[in-house]
Amino acid sequence: MTTTNDVLKSLADMKVNERGTIVEIQGGEAFSRRLEAIGMVPGKTILKTSAVSSRGPVTIEIDRACLALGYGMAERVLVRVNGSTR
Repeated sequence: MTTTNDVLKSLADMKVNERGTIVEIQGGEAFSRRLEAIGMVPGKTILKTSAVSSRGPVTIEIDRACLALGYGMAERVLVRVNGSTR
């Protein structure tokens, strides 16, 4: 269910400490399988924990695990942002 407070954006565009739910992974089959292997599938809730400015890596928390993704990968993960932890 979408509310007026929910926003759809890429993982790369999320702010640090924003929480959201993965909606779509934009990429080929190999890319989707690679992210699936580390638990990143539509419906999963993630927390963006850090990012380096200027297209650097993005760090997220998913299922109590911390993962780092390259900026290009993070751009292709669409997330429904639904709040922050602070």
